[in-house]
Amino acid sequence: MITRKLINKFLIFLYQEHIESYGESLSDLSKGGLLLLDKTFSEKHPEAIVDIDTHTIKDLTYNLGKELEARNFASVDNLSIFLTPEGYNEARRILHPFRYFMANHWKWLIPVLISTIIAFTAIIRLTKCP
Repeated sequence: MITRKLINKFLIFLYQEHIESYGESLSDLSKGGLLLLDKTFSEKHPEAIVDIDTHTIKDLTYNLGKELEARNFASVDNLSIFLTPEGYNEARRILHPFRYFMANHWKWLIPVLISTIIAFTAIIRLTKCP
């Protein structure tokens, strides 16, 4: 049914749709959005369609939107699903983990590099001891 992998795919899909329409702008998050009746996501990801019985299928787009809304990554109204700034940042983090790390946690690299240099220096000196 709904898995974390499917939720992440849907979040990335919403992010990419927003980027195609509005670019990297956070101020336009409320302008765009995915219509609930739009079948674009379920056409690209058939795992978002569930067979209920032999004659009935269920599209999980609305359920995925509600799941993202519960996680504060999207807002769902009667017609559309909109990304929130938290959802936008989370999708960016998932898609570009190295770029996200460098933008937000680059300060961790300095002590790691210094510690690595000190450790290698100590290993080299210890191996040269008689």
